[in-house]
This record gives sequence, structure tokens and C-alpha cells, in this order.
Amino acid sequence: MQQPFTAASHHDILVLLVQISVLLLTARLLGEVALRLGQPAVVGEILAGILLGPSLLSGLSPTIEEWLIPQTPVEGYLLETISLIGLMLLLLITGLEIDLSLVRHHARSAAGIAVGGLSLTISTG
Repeated sequence: MQQPFTAASHHDILVLLVQISVLLLTARLLGEVALRLGQPAVVGEILAGILLGPSLLSGLSPTIEEWLIPQTPVEGYLLETISLIGLMLLLLITGLEIDLSLVRHHARSAAGIAVGGLSLTISTG
């Protein structure tokens, strides 16, 4: 027998909104810092993910960790759902912005590199 659907509590939604806000704000700020240092914005955004992730943040401040790292299964599901939607949108935008003439021009070398990398990975285990 399936369990009945229960909606997320107001606290879980509040935690999700805090998580998303802090993640986006930090990624944006560190992305801007990276641009000013002559690096791509994605470098700062990745650094934000590392700084706010459980490996670094949990050692620095357990109080902040409680609000940023999912503590209950529902919080985890909510953040995972938003993350997957973001990933799908990223892939959609990437696909829409791809330059097919550039892909055709470099198709042979890209295929060779892909096959070589895959072969190396499979052969080394």
C-alpha cells in the first residue's frame, strides 16, 4: 500500500528558499570576483559550491550548515528537485547556443578524442 502524499511543511519551504538564495547570491558574487581577476565566472561559481558544500562548511559553522545542507529527507528532495530542474535548463540553454558549424568543423578530431578517452577509461578500469 502506498503512503499518502503529504506536502512539505512551511519550515521545509523556508529552508529551501534560504538555501537557493544563499547559493545563488554566493555564486553570483564569487563569479563577479572571478571575472575581475580575469577568470571565467564559472570558476567563482564552482568555488562558491565548494565553500558552501558540506565538506568545508560543516567544519566552520554547524549553525549555518543546518540552514544550507538538507537535514531532513524532505529538504533533500526539495533541493534535489530544484537542482535537477536547473541542470535541465542548463543543458537546454547549452544545446540552444551550440554552433553546429563549429561542431561539424571539428567533428573528426572531437570524435577521435572521445573514442580515445573512452577506450583509455574502459581499458584501465
